Amino acid sequence: MIDNDQKKRAFENARASVSLKDISDEELTKILSSCASLEQFSIIFQYLFKAFKSNPNGHSVITKFFTMVDNSSYSLAEWIETIEVFHKWLCGQKRQTDFLKMIGYLQCSDLAPDNREVKHDFKDLVSDMLKTYGYVGK
Repeated sequence: MIDNDQKKRAFENARASVSLKDISDEELTKILSSCASLEQFSIIFQYLFKAFKSNPNGHSVITKFFTMVDNSSYSLAEWIETIEVFHKWLCGQKRQTDFLKMIGYLQCSDLAPDNREVKHDFKDLVSDMLKTYGYVGK
């Protein structure tokens, strides 16, 4: 759990790093509040930061992310936890990826036939998908 002082510092550091045109205070707070740890926030924020910097319309990145979360059967906290799992898998493979490609993979995992009849824990589902099918994204 992140205490209030840690949240405040994390928010201020993040806010100083990215423009309001890319992510609003409300959106940043929503992400921070859904993180179980500062490590989770650091991981997702690094992906978002890179996506904002490489996209002329950075806000479209966060909009797409929230739309995927809203249209899925998992909460924002579960998505963030699963992004952390995916990130650690990539690190173990000595690989990197683009945020939009990563969340596309997560969305496909959510929509997989294996996840229709019995809803699986999202992080376990994605971990199994990575073990079984790998990841061909950059």
